[in-house]
Amino acid sequence: MSSTISFLAGSYIDGDRALLADGVTAGCQSDTQLLQKAAVGFVPTAAGTIKVGDGRGGYATFTVVAGSVYPVRVAQVYDTGTSLTNAQIQLLYGPVSP
Repeated sequence: MSSTISFLAGSYIDGDRALLADGVTAGCQSDTQLLQKAAVGFVPTAAGTIKVGDGRGGYATFTVVAGSVYPVRVAQVYDTGTSLTNAQIQLLYGPVSP
């Protein structure tokens, strides 16, 4: 028996262009600030590690493979615990309504 998981993202933004909660375009990584808008997942463009927070007190560190889709809520990308650069992280956002 096999299963398939589908994931639909409407748009993405490169991590080096993401806005933090204070409205400053400084890249997505911060140990103290949330993203201005939480993402529904991410795609790394390189292998490495990434530590993400869900904005509700939970966090996880992933060892990632380039090009794979990780469908997890991302409200924060921690600088500490992340080996990827901002430019190596694509944040995914939900489908755009017509």
